[in-house]
Amino acid sequence: MNTRSIWVYWFITDVTLAIGLMLWPAALFVSMLVAGVHSVHCFGYRPHVFAFPMQVRLVYLGLLILGQLPYMTWINWVQLAGTTAFLLVGYCPLARLLSMMPWNRNQPISWRLFRVALFTPPVSGSILDVVSPKRVE
Repeated sequence: MNTRSIWVYWFITDVTLAIGLMLWPAALFVSMLVAGVHSVHCFGYRPHVFAFPMQVRLVYLGLLILGQLPYMTWINWVQLAGTTAFLLVGYCPLARLLSMMPWNRNQPISWRLFRVALFTPPVSGSILDVVSPKRVE
């Protein structure tokens, strides 16, 4: 999947999420639909649910759905802020948090790892390359 199509999917998701939260609640379901299509499209390129790009998309979709529960709308507001940050400056808070999950790192959790994951400026490629670089032996 090329960088432009990824950006377009996230842009449409972000816009429909904003419209759903501020103007027309039904747009939240459009946002979920776009996120679902994005996940399926990504799965075509990375056919494994534990591939990092799939993890980000599936957790994002799960959070969109979770945000529909009573008193959970705040989750969608956090998603809107995070997706907008990704679109504007390339910083994805969700990917950075997921990079610290045990199955995504090859080192023990530490304050240094936490600091690197959250405070490293936006990177080209995957944050996993910074947080848990593959060891060449």
